[in-house]
Amino acid sequence: MFGRKSDEQIKNLKALIEGLEKERTDLKREVNDLKSQKKIEEEELKHLVKIKDEKREIEYQKKEMELRAKLAGDLATEKDKFQERQIALLDEAKKDMQKVHSEILARLPDIKAMVKLNGK
Repeated sequence: MFGRKSDEQIKNLKALIEGLEKERTDLKREVNDLKSQKKIEEEELKHLVKIKDEKREIEYQKKEMELRAKLAGDLATEKDKFQERQIALLDEAKKDMQKVHSEILARLPDIKAMVKLNGK
């Protein structure tokens, strides 16, 4: 078995070695191609995730702005209602004060008449 090999056997073994080396080179190239493809796909996936996160953030900000606008509108409405109630209360208080003032003046003696009497 380990004896002298014939030229034919040596040629076959060299051809086999060359074939195996070529196959090894092809496999290395294929592995490198697959690694490159994997890296590209990972980068694409990261990019897609980033885009999705940015889109989600934009939607969140949009919703937040809509809620803030609604809240501002509701707050303005409530402020207007409060102001109208305050004005109504002030008008009522004014009328009450005028009524009390009129009642007080009605109870007081007529100052003009007093001046004429005293000033004869």
